[in-house]
Amino acid sequence: MSQRGVVNRLGGGELPSILLINDEPSFNAVMGLILKLHGYGVRRAQSASQALETLKSFRPDLILADLLHSDFDALAMIRSIRADPRLREIPTVVVSTTCGPEARRAAEEAGADALIPRPFTSQELKQAIGPFLSPTAHPRD
Repeated sequence: MSQRGVVNRLGGGELPSILLINDEPSFNAVMGLILKLHGYGVRRAQSASQALETLKSFRPDLILADLLHSDFDALAMIRSIRADPRLREIPTVVVSTTCGPEARRAAEEAGADALIPRPFTSQELKQAIGPFLSPTAHPRD
């Protein structure tokens, strides 16, 4: 298995990979299942430190993080990812129950590529992250 993707055991090749960061085990489990059903490989982290440790040996195609974590500032983590030359091009999408103009501006200024309001449906999630994971997606500028 490569460092970048997760092996697609059904059709060969690799599935687009997502690092899912959320401190709620039930949310992580449900989101992981939904993402797998949509054809993505998923790795999970329950904290910023666990996510950053995972990123030392695994380079996902997308990072999906909860904006309102109880144990860390997701925006600070995104700024840290953007400052790392090895990681800065990985698209980062945040999900949040707070999605007003201030939250969107803060996410954008930190370097997030998109903000998805919670709650969302499985199809809304797929539509929001799909463009970042398509074969024609371009790395961040």
